[in-house]
Amino acid sequence: MAIAGGNPATYDSGSGRLDIPAVIVDGGPINYSVAFEKADAPATSVHINAFRLLPESVALAEDPSAPEWLFVHTAATAELVSTTTLVVPFQQDVFAFTDRPYRRHAYLNATQFVSLWNDAGSDSFIADPPNAVLTWADSGVVKEAEVELLDAKLIGDGKSIQYTTTWLTSRYDIPDATIVQSVSLFIDDATQAPYKIGDTGPSGGKVFYISHDGRKGIEAAPVDAGRVPWGCDGVYVQWTAPNIGAGQSNTENIIDKCGESTAAYLASEYTWPNGQKGGSLPSKHELNELYRHKDVVGGFANDYYWSSSEDGSSLAWNQSFNNGNQDNDLKNFSYLVRAVRAF
Repeated sequence: MAIAGGNPATYDSGSGRLDIPAVIVDGGPINYSVAFEKADAPATSVHINAFRLLPESVALAEDPSAPEWLFVHTAATAELVSTTTLVVPFQQDVFAFTDRPYRRHAYLNATQFVSLWNDAGSDSFIADPPNAVLTWADSGVVKEAEVELLDAKLIGDGKSIQYTTTWLTSRYDIPDATIVQSVSLFIDDATQAPYKIGDTGPSGGKVFYISHDGRKGIEAAPVDAGRVPWGCDGVYVQWTAPNIGAGQSNTENIIDKCGESTAAYLASEYTWPNGQKGGSLPSKHELNELYRHKDVVGGFANDYYWSSSEDGSSLAWNQSFNNGNQDNDLKNFSYLVRAVRAF
């Protein structure tokens, strides 16, 4: 549910209190206690003249391993071409965040965001179009409507997103003006269809590991990233766990400790088929899952591949994709790298 208001809200950083004049119920202000993540949050009491809040749902998702993501697309203006077509300039990355207890956030570029409507992905919005709350300013009053977003595509050399919409409900009339001001779209998550081993993942790789319900998993790049030493020779990174799910944090820790001259960095620089950049070096157990499904993923050599799990300051785990044996070898050996990505 979105709450929007046109009257100023007041934030006091000393008490962490946000007072918002009620816009849905009669009576005094609606009071929120908030915590700002950024260090440059207001240091004194301020007036917030334009505000929009998406309170988190009280009910958690049934599967605690699968957080629900919400998306926020904002722009100074938008063009209401018709009741079924809305064109919103892409002026800044779409902000995405999850419900509690995860409290995660991310930023999506235009290509990443519209790919959610790509019918090639198992988490496509095409199969189950999301609802959204559209807000706009009209003579100083912030208005809202619930709409269904049937499709989204990039137009104008990628500078705008054209949404195909169905207007569902609003206490306001559909705007007569072609151009509407101070536009925000608050978009709910899709009901995600389960993935299967061998499916095409969100970034265009092949899925080789899935959670018990098929909603989350790990995809592998279709080709090797290259052949390099593991790196960090003589350096004990320490935080490089072998378990499934550790590949991403392992990769980040290796790069933090040893920089760009590492197999982990090579994996992190991989560009996926959908244009998204960034991957991880699989952990020891992730690499074994990758070997188990190597025929589904394809493109492997009968050679050794690095994992992101080390075995002390001079050794790291690798796996032969000829016979499946895992071994710990010297970090300065050059083995192949296959990037993976958790979703």
